[in-house]
Amino acid sequence: MKPDFLHRLERLLVLIPFVAKHKAGAPLGEVLAFGGYRDRAELEDDLALAAEIGLPPEEPGDFLEITIQDDRVEALLPQRFNRPPRLTVDEAAALSASLRALGDTVGQTLAAALERLRHALPEGVEEALADAERRYAIEPSDATRWHDVLERAIERRTEVTLTYWAQSKDITTSPTVEPLRLHVHRGHWYLVAWNPALAAERTYRVDRIAGIQVNARVFEPRKSLALEHHDDSMFASRGIEPQAEVRFSAALESYVRERWGGDARRNEDGSWSVVCPVRGGEAHFLSWILGFGGEAEIVSPESLRASLGARVAKLSTVYCA
Repeated sequence: MKPDFLHRLERLLVLIPFVAKHKAGAPLGEVLAFGGYRDRAELEDDLALAAEIGLPPEEPGDFLEITIQDDRVEALLPQRFNRPPRLTVDEAAALSASLRALGDTVGQTLAAALERLRHALPEGVEEALADAERRYAIEPSDATRWHDVLERAIERRTEVTLTYWAQSKDITTSPTVEPLRLHVHRGHWYLVAWNPALAAERTYRVDRIAGIQVNARVFEPRKSLALEHHDDSMFASRGIEPQAEVRFSAALESYVRERWGGDARRNEDGSWSVVCPVRGGEAHFLSWILGFGGEAEIVSPESLRASLGARVAKLSTVYCA
């Protein structure tokens, strides 16, 4: 179950706009029913929590006021809650790229959100927004957008033309390349490819690819030179990506169910077990597990569990001396 504080906070985030839309205050009975409150006392506890919500620099006028007056619940929002600041082009591009990373999972909701975002910007910034959005392109962590296309091209040895943002030059380019192999290094996927125009092998970060055109030309197989310059242990090919069983504490139930859904298994003690890929290499995966602060435990494989134990032991020599 969620901690009581988080449950109350979530309920408040829904309750506040419900009350605020009633200019003369919302009837107390409707608020109790809407929020699923047992009685007025429980509602008053949540309203006390709402009184702590404010905006820096947290002057008196910057705090949310929501009170019960004559059996009606009234909300007074800080002015900045009603009139949000206009986004800059870079801020809008980052938000738009983040929304697009959700892919098809939110359907029409995504399209509507993007449309509202563009309407919130002044006219004449479309080209600048599109250029900035390429720089903020996000590669989804669970399902890399271009993997299927690239892996088919690698298997069939078909040439592709990329729409690619070259970070070093801060420009968008369109190289035509012969894809050789996909790697992941320190949490980022890379395409190793032969660039005929440069007569050289190049590495392209997949999350900077904005588009791929598959061409008709079939190329002869080449030996990738990239593997000769890197330690293979730092890479994990998608085709042989190892799996790990991870057990999450009951406190992370909401996170686990949202991310893995029916693939998660509830244990008798209330914890949750999932099988997930060791994506990004061992070092990246261990850092991800440590980020849960002891609420996640590697169950198997034993080698990965031992590696995490060694990492924790090393950290303890630094912080527990």
